[in-house]
Amino acid sequence: IYLPHSGYTIRYAYVSQRGYYPDAPNKANQDSFCVHPYFAGDPEQVLFGVFDGHGEFGTQCSQFARDKVRMPATCHAWVPVCARVCR
Repeated sequence: IYLPHSGYTIRYAYVSQRGYYPDAPNKANQDSFCVHPYFAGDPEQVLFGVFDGHGEFGTQCSQFARDKVRMPATCHAWVPVCARVCR
């Protein structure tokens, strides 16, 4: 990701590993991540997010959070919604 005003280039990688569940060796990894360059319309801001899913609806919760956090105006508004959806 190139930051035009500062002249920096950011290189990044993402690795995720599911937890250890000896009784469920095929359990899915419930984590999600996002990378949003030009966050909030600013070419110098990049949002990196990691969302750690847990429980019966962990995948859906982490994806919900990932998808909602991109909206800068509602960045904090999704937290109570996710708590209600993912109980």
